[in-house]
Parts: sequence; structure tokens; C-alpha cells
Amino acid sequence: MSILSLPGVFFIVSTLKVDKIDSIIKMTIDMVKKEEVRMKFVSVAEAKAKFSEILRESKKEDIIITSRGKPKALIQSLEGEDFEDFLISHSRKIRESIEKAWEECKRGEVIPLEEFMRRAKRK
Repeated sequence: MSILSLPGVFFIVSTLKVDKIDSIIKMTIDMVKKEEVRMKFVSVAEAKAKFSEILRESKKEDIIITSRGKPKALIQSLEGEDFEDFLISHSRKIRESIEKAWEECKRGEVIPLEEFMRRAKRK
């Protein structure tokens, strides 16, 4: 399992039965202990008390916020391309706009860059 799939694991966790959640949590904790994955688990109380510090730490590793020992939230650093990827993957409107533009491109409905720049300057 790679680090990229772990946020998905925790998303899936919220829809699974309790016994499945426990086994996934144990497996993930084992991976963290073996340093296969860089992440830290923090309780809600600790997150509340040390929020600024936790945000700084999220630049180095993912932070899982737990409540009563169960994962509830993920804090990941969002910088540069990561932020752009996040916006695209979480915005239906942006995805639809990109899909529409791609379809237009496949149909040959494109304009040269110079024409685009001229139109953009007029607005």
C-alpha cells in the first residue's frame, strides 16, 4: 500500500462496519510503526491545544485526527500542485469545465493561442 492510497483508506473507513475499521486501523498503525508510511496520530484534544504546531508538522507528514481512538480527519499539507490537484478533484464544476474543454478540443473546436490572448486583452 502506498502513501497515496492511505487517504482513500480513511475515507473508506467511515463507511465500514466497526470490526473492519479496527482491522484497518491496526494494519495502518503497524505500517506507521515500521516507518513504511510517514504519518502521525493526534487526538482531538491535542489537535485543539496544539493546532499551529500540528499544521507545521503536516508539511513533513500527514496528521490523522482521532476521536476515541478512531480516525476522524486528515490534515495534509496543500502547497503548489497539491492544492491545484485538490481543487480539481473536489470541485464538480472545475472537472466539468475541463471535460467540456477536452471534448471541444477532440472535435477540433480550438483557437490559436494568439487569438486567445487578443480576446483576453479585450476583456
